[in-house]
Amino acid sequence: MPKVSFRLPDDEYERLHMLRGNRSISDYIRSVLSAQHKEAKTEIGEFQNLFRDVTMIRETLLKDLPNQHHLLALAEYLKDVMTIANPPAYANYRDKLQELFQRLKTSIASEG
Repeated sequence: MPKVSFRLPDDEYERLHMLRGNRSISDYIRSVLSAQHKEAKTEIGEFQNLFRDVTMIRETLLKDLPNQHHLLALAEYLKDVMTIANPPAYANYRDKLQELFQRLKTSIASEG
């Protein structure tokens, strides 16, 4: 089995000893990493579902909303609502959301 090791300053090592409780340091670090990994996988999955939903909405709207101005306004509104609804989840994706919105505008312009 592969092994991972790293160095810590003395004060962080002492803090790790206090945090581990009655577990070994290895067990404690494994549990922390596992929890972080599960949380990250959940957030990534939720974000991927959101993008899938946005794509479905986009395709539906392209068929049903011929007015490009209204479609772009709706897309901007949805982007803002997502950002406001859960700022921590989208804080790291601001550039990606802007990129997706630009891609939507380009796609609409090329289809129109």
